[in-house]
Amino acid sequence: MAGKSAPRVSSITFYKHRFKKALQHYASTGGEPIEAYPKLKAQMAASNLRLAKASAAFVVVSAAFIASATNGMLNIKTTFFSFSIPAVYLLFISSILWFSVCMAVITASQLIAFSTAFKNYFGRFRTDYEMLVFLKDVDLDDFVAPPYHDVFLEPSRWAHTIRSAIFGLIILAILTPAAAALYYVLQSSVYTIFDDRSVPLHKSLAIASLAVLAFSTLFLFSTFIPFKTKRQTNLIRWIFLTRIHKAVWGNFPPRSSVWITESNKDQNK
Repeated sequence: MAGKSAPRVSSITFYKHRFKKALQHYASTGGEPIEAYPKLKAQMAASNLRLAKASAAFVVVSAAFIASATNGMLNIKTTFFSFSIPAVYLLFISSILWFSVCMAVITASQLIAFSTAFKNYFGRFRTDYEMLVFLKDVDLDDFVAPPYHDVFLEPSRWAHTIRSAIFGLIILAILTPAAAALYYVLQSSVYTIFDDRSVPLHKSLAIASLAVLAFSTLFLFSTFIPFKTKRQTNLIRWIFLTRIHKAVWGNFPPRSSVWITESNKDQNK
């Protein structure tokens, strides 16, 4: 019946699947998919830089907020003047920066998935992948992707697993200060909301900060959680299978009447 359940798929896995299909389609229309690889590597480098900048900015602003949490003001002094900023404003800025960190992590993960699709595609259909990439003058640093399958030798999957685990630990170590800052900022947001001494503006900023922090984190986790999917049964039957059957035999498939009945039942549910 139409809409039968399919395997659970995360957004990152779906992006990888779609990009791999795009590579195959581009190649089938006469294009050379390897031409897109330099742009992918440039985007990966830019994405890594954005993630590093956003994480560093979030940690620095959060540290400034922690330092000013005692008296509720951040005092800034220069040679010519000095002024103070309420700590709650730093709280809101921290939440915006955390949103930037989450978006940067998602973007970097998507590009890693695209790099994996590239390696899967060329590792299966090309034996000169390294030379192609070398001629495009880009780095071969996509070691987090699955290993290649050589014609005669299969690389160790344990080596790939170990290297991927080490890469994950490095990322975890980099993000640990950000996670600690996130916990403190979340805690401070809740405290400010329920503090009777807080003025209405400060409470509203704290509520907005808490919402941005919470929803950004949930959005980040949801990108990696597998959700239920549905097969596009009607599209497969009427667009794909019917076209093939009509091209070969010149008529509709013999089960067309059954498909129509099932489609009407699904619409009437």
